[in-house]
Amino acid sequence: MIRITKGKGKPKNRTFVENNRPIVLAAGGTGGHIVPAMRVASDLIKTGRKVVLITDRRFDRYKGLFFKYRFFSSANLRIITIPIRSFNSSPTILTFMLDIIVSFAKCLLFILKENPKIFIGFGGYVSVVPLLSALLTFKNIVIHEQNAIFGKANRIFAKHASSILFSFPEFSYIPKKQYKEIQNKLIISGLPNFLDEESGGKSSYKIIHDIGVKEEIVILITGGGQGATFFSFNIPPAMILLAKSHPSIKFKIFHQVRENEMQVAREMYESAGITNLIVIMESLFKDVPSLLMIADFAIIRGGASSIVETANSRVFPIVIPMPNSSGGHQVKNAKILAKNNAGVMISQNEYTPEKLALVINRAISDGLFYFPVINSASELFKKNSTDVFLNLVLYNDLDFVYYGGKK
Repeated sequence: MIRITKGKGKPKNRTFVENNRPIVLAAGGTGGHIVPAMRVASDLIKTGRKVVLITDRRFDRYKGLFFKYRFFSSANLRIITIPIRSFNSSPTILTFMLDIIVSFAKCLLFILKENPKIFIGFGGYVSVVPLLSALLTFKNIVIHEQNAIFGKANRIFAKHASSILFSFPEFSYIPKKQYKEIQNKLIISGLPNFLDEESGGKSSYKIIHDIGVKEEIVILITGGGQGATFFSFNIPPAMILLAKSHPSIKFKIFHQVRENEMQVAREMYESAGITNLIVIMESLFKDVPSLLMIADFAIIRGGASSIVETANSRVFPIVIPMPNSSGGHQVKNAKILAKNNAGVMISQNEYTPEKLALVINRAISDGLFYFPVINSASELFKKNSTDVFLNLVLYNDLDFVYYGGKK
């Protein structure tokens, strides 16, 4: 049987047990792992709990995203950085092994000293050492999978986790043999993010206008945390075609481009001389939720965070997944979106500027295409997913869980 959350309200007001024992979040140092972990940390700290994030040096690149939140400066948040890195990025095999040994020692000493209550793994190779340390010391572990398929780290621990939280609303990409072993642990939780907090809870109530009569159409283009070279050089021609085909509409484009590619992309836009095309270009948009609140379309990669934030913001998602993502997870994420009529997927191998412009043109001219996609996208993913984490981790309360049908 599959456990799927109903998502009732806030966690129940109960007396905490062993409130002094920290809760450990283990997350690889990329935005797709870090952001969900930090959102859960935020809500746990609001309840007075101590939270420890175990991550790697790459976390420094994302610190700036959290400075504005009160929880980040809380005495109840502790960051432990372990020296582990991927095998490919290690200079030698000896260095790789030494990093693992030091990381294990650091995690085990922390466990012996602090006696944490539970470990939550958010994926990435960085989470392997903390979760293995937890198992060796008989600690309870929970894992969260952002994507439609298990990442390598989560595949290792799925059998040993007490609960497995999934962002996507189905488990079709879990191998049948593995599914049989873990089906009673699966919970659809959604993907924790800061969208509702940053939008003041307004993202679910965004009013969708008839785009065919709008005088200004806003398009957000982002290729993930570091941008995407493919987007830098292949999206501008599509935007130029689009603006040319609708001279009476002003197109406002927010395009995230890598710093070293910005000049070329800017010249592509400017050389077209299109007066109804306004382009704002940044190497990193630090307030994506605010941009999603005004956007009509978002052209994104297939990472879970990008898809879920766009869908929940009632923005029309156009996904061009990275074809060589680990395990093909971006393609599989995008396929679930497209299968549910919650977005449009364009394969990078089949992409042309004309094809992208055609999709947007169709949405502008056909409300029966545009509105159903927006509505399906906004209903596909679970909202307020941190409530699931809090109910499960703080209270082991599964009253909010019901048993669905067999797969």
